[in-house]
Amino acid sequence: MKNLFLWNIAPDISESDIRRIKLLNISCVVAMGINLLDFIILYVSGATTLSLGNFFSVIYFFIPLLLSIRRKYVLSQGIFIFSAPVNFFLIYLLYARNMGIHLYMFTLAILAIFIFKKKILIYLALGWIGAFFFVMTISIKYQWFTPLSDIALVWADFFWWNNFIGAIITTMVFASIFRMETFNYESKMQRQNSQLAEQREELQQSFEELQSTQEFLEQKQREIINKNVRIEKLYEDLSASIDYAKNIQQAILPTTEQITQLLPNSFVLFKPRDVVSGDFYYLEEVNNKIILAAIDCTGHGVPGAFMSLIGNDLLTEIVRNQQITQAHKILDRLHVGVSQLLRQKETQNHDGMDMALIVIDRTNQVLEFAGAKNPLVYIQANQLNVIKGDKVPIGGEQRESSRIFTSHRISLDQPTTFYLFSDGFQDQFGGPNNKKFSPGRLRNLLLGIHSQPFTTQKLTLAQTLQDWQAQGQEEQIDDVLLIGVQL
Repeated sequence: MKNLFLWNIAPDISESDIRRIKLLNISCVVAMGINLLDFIILYVSGATTLSLGNFFSVIYFFIPLLLSIRRKYVLSQGIFIFSAPVNFFLIYLLYARNMGIHLYMFTLAILAIFIFKKKILIYLALGWIGAFFFVMTISIKYQWFTPLSDIALVWADFFWWNNFIGAIITTMVFASIFRMETFNYESKMQRQNSQLAEQREELQQSFEELQSTQEFLEQKQREIINKNVRIEKLYEDLSASIDYAKNIQQAILPTTEQITQLLPNSFVLFKPRDVVSGDFYYLEEVNNKIILAAIDCTGHGVPGAFMSLIGNDLLTEIVRNQQITQAHKILDRLHVGVSQLLRQKETQNHDGMDMALIVIDRTNQVLEFAGAKNPLVYIQANQLNVIKGDKVPIGGEQRESSRIFTSHRISLDQPTTFYLFSDGFQDQFGGPNNKKFSPGRLRNLLLGIHSQPFTTQKLTLAQTLQDWQAQGQEEQIDDVLLIGVQL
């Protein structure tokens, strides 16, 4: 019932316009109904000529209804309000007597006030309706017009009562509709106000919660700022400590002058992953023999650096103080020293070292090699050779009763280039397929550059590693140590 008189309503119509359209449609239907009823009564009673006036009125009031259905709302309103007085006047001319039809002007005036939206249209409509009401009232008083036929005189009294009662009823009906719409509007506004009040309370509660949350977040932000300050201070202290540790670690490494003096044709490519390194290299001359080693300790960064200090101290004790120069015995003593110093049997500590160590005996033109997992690569007569180290590390878990390392001897009666390295270079991810560099690729690279000056070899190796990382967009994953020597 709520949308009974809202046919084909446009979707973008406001609620106030919907009420106006609904009222217009009701007025058209009521006017058509009254005239249709009068047409039937007159036609059945034999007053055919008079009935035609009401028949055409039915058609007339259908026109604004049809326009409204076709969403021509403004045109429909104008035709209904401004043409209705003309229609009433023409019907009045049929009877030329006081038949009470001008009383509908009051109902029409009320409709004009509520149907039109613009004030100018309301004023024009009221003036128009008032003018016809005045003309009809004066013409009735002074009988300006004559009836269309004698039968019109018969029906004049009937229609006076009919129109009198109809004007009262329609006025009451429209007034009730106005009031009902007002009640519905007020009820809707009350519901909306109630909802707004609830929403206001919810918003107030949400605002208080947000305010409490903001205060909590501000407190947390202050705590975070204070913690960040402390963290920055700790970071600065830690960085300073690590930088100082770097100085200590660099102090134990052989200097450039030592390397140049003992091994003039050589290079050392040393790239720690962090500030300090778990890789280190060792160089010492004892009894006219040169001991050179590349050592890879467990871990990197600070833990690896601690192990490198331990390894360096033990090697110094074994080589310099104990004057041991056999390659396999140096590794044997180093393994025992690491295991005892870290109390690995009691603590289950498995830290250790992988290494490649050579002893160069210039007097006898012999090179002795011993390795703990790491190999020795050497090139003679453009032929690359690999001597693998033993498959056990220095330190770490020991399942065998005793750990003995193997010595390998190489004659230096012809020019020899050899390389010692940790696994950092060959295990670096990168390249077009983001894979490890691999031992085979490293050996081919060394064979290809071994005849070049050692300064060029070092630059080539460093650039190759950098390009390999860049292709795979990879960071350095481990410490890198590679030593090249030519004898």
